Amino acid sequence: MTTIYQSLWMQPHKDEAPASSLAYIPNRRFGGWLDQKYFYMGITLSVLKLREFYRDVVLVGDSLAKEILIDQLNLPYTDVELTLDGLNYPPSMWAVGKLLAYRGARTPFIHVDGDLMIWEKLPAFNPKKKQLLFQNFEFDDSYATVLKQMQCTYDYLPDEFLQFMQRGASVTSLNAGLLGTNDPDFLAEYTEKALRFVDLNVDRIRQTKDQSLNMMYEQLLCYLIAEERKIDLVPYYNFNRHNIVEVMEHSQLNAFIQVPHEVKLIHLMGDSKRQQLDCYQLEQRLIYEYPAYHRKVLDLVESTQLTNAI
Repeated sequence: MTTIYQSLWMQPHKDEAPASSLAYIPNRRFGGWLDQKYFYMGITLSVLKLREFYRDVVLVGDSLAKEILIDQLNLPYTDVELTLDGLNYPPSMWAVGKLLAYRGARTPFIHVDGDLMIWEKLPAFNPKKKQLLFQNFEFDDSYATVLKQMQCTYDYLPDEFLQFMQRGASVTSLNAGLLGTNDPDFLAEYTEKALRFVDLNVDRIRQTKDQSLNMMYEQLLCYLIAEERKIDLVPYYNFNRHNIVEVMEHSQLNAFIQVPHEVKLIHLMGDSKRQQLDCYQLEQRLIYEYPAYHRKVLDLVESTQLTNAI
């Protein structure tokens, strides 16, 4: 049976991390949302929708995440693992929290970001195949730009990055808004190599505070290792190099107006979180489906207890 995981390491959401010098990445305070209330509304709607389709939804977080999401908002996680307490990583490395959640996951599992919501069950793993489930392929030349900069800046790069640069191939990666596998050996190799990259470069990372590294060690490295192992790649949205721009321009991933009949998955990524219309539609959806939880979020945000905690 597939276990669903969500993770929340609160430190990156408390600190104002600067944008990357290599690509525009908004600061991560409250996940880059327009306002902290939308940060909590997104997580709230996300877990409530997950519980409609899955029996086991586990929160991997720190004590503050548990205090806010479980003790105050009473979100219906079935278990909590406080493995993110006391992390000594730069807050700019926000994907480390996700990697540690992946590393401790029981396979088969799917990790779902707190800004992603579903209106149907996600694809099931084929027990006869080793599979990697993810949101969609990415075709972005900025990966190559970042790799070249990394080669000049950091002491250690995984072999997969070096071999990829030698090939000079077109860049393909994946979006880890949702990410899961039924292959524990792949999972162990991927998380070990990703965390090794961060650990061996952590002092330099503290100086650069470059958030673009997150997409490299979480997404590109994952794709390259899976490709090398010949794992069956299962994208939820099967965008290709030719239609991805058109799909993204038509905002399929934030089309709340088409939920739940035509669109079954919403992921408010990047700049969408700072668009007033997208945030408004998220709030209206939460009001429509879970009005009592909407009230809880507003009460939480208005409380001095939350203000003092963060």
